Amino acid sequence: MRILTGIFLSALAFNAVHAEGRPAGCPSMWCGCYLRHQLGIEDPAFNLASRWASYGSRANRPGVGEIYIIPHHVGRITGYEGGQWICTDGNWRNTIHTGPCNLRGTYAYRNPY
Repeated sequence: MRILTGIFLSALAFNAVHAEGRPAGCPSMWCGCYLRHQLGIEDPAFNLASRWASYGSRANRPGVGEIYIIPHHVGRITGYEGGQWICTDGNWRNTIHTGPCNLRGTYAYRNPY
């Protein structure tokens, strides 16, 4: 039973949806605004997901800590587990989500530092 409980708890942690929602003052499409708050960026131009394609420096491929930009969405790669990238992003089903992510369609990876 201990193994099953551990697997169940790992699955919950692996695909966590945080209770928080849209940060105060963010527009209805708030993925960029969420990331902006996470990185301490005051410029509201970064509320727009596509604006992130010019932030930081270019990364040629995905990596932990990188920002990924897909059409109409932006998020951050926060881990790699079991052959799957783990991302944290805002406005994923109107929540803040950490879990496996599909990076198909990504047109830019950016290193924020």
